[in-house]
Amino acid sequence: MQEFKSIAYAVLTAVTAATAVAVTASVAFADEGSKSTYEAQQAHAKERYKAEMSRCDSLSGNAADVCEAKAKAARTRTEASAKASYKGTDKALYEAKSDTAEADYKVAKQRCDDLQGNAKDVCLKKAKSDYVATRQDAKARHEMNESESEATDKKRDAAYDVEREKCDAMSGNAKDTCVADVKSRFGK
Repeated sequence: MQEFKSIAYAVLTAVTAATAVAVTASVAFADEGSKSTYEAQQAHAKERYKAEMSRCDSLSGNAADVCEAKAKAARTRTEASAKASYKGTDKALYEAKSDTAEADYKVAKQRCDDLQGNAKDVCLKKAKSDYVATRQDAKARHEMNESESEATDKKRDAAYDVEREKCDAMSGNAKDTCVADVKSRFGK
């Protein structure tokens, strides 16, 4: 019976990994910003979650707990990716990465429950380390993107000021046309 559980667990792990890859790929090629695509991905995540949770019913002990954590993580990953794609903002992408890191951390902690003593302690520390690293990487990327965006805005404003100053050398209708052109080019 134990061998059957191990084989079932291995198959379930492989299916979950394949599902995560397929869902991630489908999200990556989705029509960004489409509400119908977003809603379809949310519905898909919910159905996938139900199917994976029903597979967990045949398992027991920590294998069932790991299975359930993986199902929840797969749902979180799909929903977060869909939301980030739909919103199309850097903040939404950061939140998706953070949510995914949290879900993966829960799976990793659950896997550690099979261990005992120092091995379990090391496993938990490694899970926490990976979680912190992933969150910090996502935060750093988010802050870098915000900083780059702010720098781009400041450069654009400075260029606008230069072009606007050039118009001040003109007068009358030529100046008005120049100002209107500059405003149009810079979206002001």
